[in-house]
Amino acid sequence: MNYIVLPAQGTAYKNILPGSLAEMAGKGGLLVIGGCSSAGKLECVAAFALVPFHRDEAMLKYIFVPEKDRRRGYGHGLLEYARIRLKNTGVRAITVRLCSAEEGLTKFLQHEKFIPLSFQGKMYEYSLAAFAGNAMLQKMPAENMKKAVTITDPDDIRLKRFRERAKGDRFYMGTDDHDLRFSRFYQEDRELTSCLLAERCGGNVLFIARSHKLSICTEPAAWAFLFASCIKTAQELMPADAIVQIQSFEKAEYTFLQRLTGSVAKEYRVQELARRL
Repeated sequence: MNYIVLPAQGTAYKNILPGSLAEMAGKGGLLVIGGCSSAGKLECVAAFALVPFHRDEAMLKYIFVPEKDRRRGYGHGLLEYARIRLKNTGVRAITVRLCSAEEGLTKFLQHEKFIPLSFQGKMYEYSLAAFAGNAMLQKMPAENMKKAVTITDPDDIRLKRFRERAKGDRFYMGTDDHDLRFSRFYQEDRELTSCLLAERCGGNVLFIARSHKLSICTEPAAWAFLFASCIKTAQELMPADAIVQIQSFEKAEYTFLQRLTGSVAKEYRVQELARRL
C-alpha cells in the first residue's frame, strides 16, 4: 500500500469524504491521507483538522477502510503516515472524539496507542419528525424566539465580540468555514450572550455540536429558544426523514429534551481520546 497526501485542488472529495468534510477539504481545511494500491486505486482514507487556537494539535475527523480490507494494517498505515507528516509540521498530539456507538473504532484507536481522556458528555439522536408539531416548541414566546438570531457574516462585530468573550471562558468556536444557517445566537440589548453551533452533515443529518452561555446572559432558558429556532430551520430546509444528533454536556439540556419528547430515541456516551506524537 502506497500512502500519499491528497491535494486540495482537483480532487473530487465529495466522492471520498462525507459532505461537510468534503467542502472543508476542498478549501484546504483538512490534511487528507490516502492509501493507494499498486495500480493507483484509492483504497482507504483518513482526514485530519488542526484544532482551532491550538495549532500544535490535530483532530482525526474521519477514517475509512472498506470492511473487506480491515485487519490488514491499512488503518495503521494511514495513522502512521499522518503521524510522521504532522510531527514534522510541529503537531504534538492527535485527538479524536467518539461516541459509544463506535465501539469497534474505539478499540482500534486504543490499539494504536490513543489514550482515553476525561468523560466529555453524551450524544442524543432523534428523527427530525419527532419534533414536528411539538406543542412545547410551538408555544415558545415569540419575543424570545426573535432573540434567537442567525449570523452568517464572520465580520459581524457582534460575533467578533462574542468570540473574544467565549475565548476568555476557554470556549473556542473555530472558524466559520462551514454552513452557518443552522447555528443560532441569543441576542440581548444588541449583544450576543449565548450560542448553539450546528451544521448539516451529509444532507440528511443535523449535527448540533456545542453550546455556550456567557456570564452576561440573563435568560436561563436561552438554550431552549436557540434549539427551537434551529429545529424550525431544519424542518424548512431538510428532508422529512432527516436525523438530529445533539452533542450535550449539560444536564439541563438533557432534562429539556426529555420534557420535549418524553424520551430520548438513542443515547450514546461521548469520549475523547488522544495520542502524543
